[in-house]
Amino acid sequence: MEKTEIVRDFMAQGYKRDESLRAVGLTKNQFYYKPKGTKPGKCKTELTRWRDPQTKLSHQIANTEVVKEIVELKLDPDHANWYRLITFTMQIRGYYINHKKVYRLMFESLLLDEPAKKTRQEEIL
Repeated sequence: MEKTEIVRDFMAQGYKRDESLRAVGLTKNQFYYKPKGTKPGKCKTELTRWRDPQTKLSHQIANTEVVKEIVELKLDPDHANWYRLITFTMQIRGYYINHKKVYRLMFESLLLDEPAKKTRQEEIL
């Protein structure tokens, strides 16, 4: 039996709401909270805005094209593979994109590198 049901039973027996909540250990906010059943936040988009450097016009580019651009950047041996640096490079090239979207696209496309293993310093006796 959930705590909210117990509170409702107490209230049905004639106890006041605040007394019932205190006895069970709930706050008013917890008692009246109704979950929406959806995750909070915005839905992920399938398009990314890009401004053409020559014409200065904005276009909507599919995320598959953005992933191809990321792969091209990762193939360059002189360029680091950090997703934040890739984000900055994409922004210089005219994409309106942030590091969170670059990380998500790289994660979905399996382009993220393995994190560097941390070495443990040996204890000095």
